[in-house]
Amino acid sequence: MATDAITLMKDIPLFREMGEGELNLIWAMGQEIGMSADRSLAAAGNEPQAFWILLEGSIAVRTIMPGHDPSIVHAPAVWGVAALVPPYRSPGTAVTVTNCRLVRIESADVRQLADTNPRMGTRLYQAIAAHSFRRVRELMDESKAPS
Repeated sequence: MATDAITLMKDIPLFREMGEGELNLIWAMGQEIGMSADRSLAAAGNEPQAFWILLEGSIAVRTIMPGHDPSIVHAPAVWGVAALVPPYRSPGTAVTVTNCRLVRIESADVRQLADTNPRMGTRLYQAIAAHSFRRVRELMDESKAPS
């Protein structure tokens, strides 16, 4: 099961620049979870303890901005990287739309890995910055699209 998860992780922009060994380190820190539809991953404004790798399925993310439809995130993807960056607050509420296969990774473990392996930490946080800007652009495009 880990081999197909590593293959899926390579399709996620956050992990594209990482080697097999680095992906295995991240995978080893996580816990694979099967989750049915309508289950909450995190609530807006809370301090999440983990981020999620979505291997299969879809989640809906509702931001704190009123009047906006939820954004749908389809696998393979990540959600919850705000758990890795101060102020460590979730900008949205995420709920599974379908049955999902996810990996939950404790944010404290990732921050510790970045501290003990600065080269990997730098690459990871550069990828998080790119991911965050890409996600902001997607949300802006969604808000401009006619309903």
